[in-house]
Amino acid sequence: MNQVDEVYLDNNASTQPLDAVVESVASTMRELFGNPSSAHSRGSVARHKLIEARETVASFLGAKADQIIFTSGGTEGNNTVLFGVLRSGVANSLVTTRTLRVRSLLLLFSPGLHDIRFTHPDL
Repeated sequence: MNQVDEVYLDNNASTQPLDAVVESVASTMRELFGNPSSAHSRGSVARHKLIEARETVASFLGAKADQIIFTSGGTEGNNTVLFGVLRSGVANSLVTTRTLRVRSLLLLFSPGLHDIRFTHPDL
């Protein structure tokens, strides 16, 4: 039987990427460092790579490319979804656990504008 030196159980926070992903990201950072919002040629190349990445992810998920939003991490992603729902008018209440990072929500939305309630999950 093989001995296991380490079992990593925090994949929600950070997961070791595949070598192919590391190489793709490193290559893109080395070669396509232009701002995709800029009009110059480096920006144009970066913009096309970003469009290609968005289309690849959309295809994998069975979505439209314009439905894909890239964020820098979990908190920004959570906030993007929650802000979108609250601003859409679809919902004017938010029920969440205290474990979700909602401090930014509480700072952005006045108490009278939206109803934010916390639940206490059984642990």
